[in-house]
Amino acid sequence: MDLREGDRLETTSTIRRGDVVCFERVGEGLVRFRSLAEPERAGYDGPMYRIDRGERPGQVVVKRIGAAAADAGPS
Repeated sequence: MDLREGDRLETTSTIRRGDVVCFERVGEGLVRFRSLAEPERAGYDGPMYRIDRGERPGQVVVKRIGAAAADAGPS
């Protein structure tokens, strides 16, 4: 998902380190950022990402993953 300048992110669920998430454009300038539950991942055909912490305090890393990595759980 390409985020555009001015896009707003909306979360619909609690996001934690290790979660598998997706970004879905739901309107002009609005992107939904949500956690994908394990049963939902197998049928999800869009890009998936895993949430991790960065090297600095407060930094979040969003890393694109494949379906096999999504099923494997946090590393």
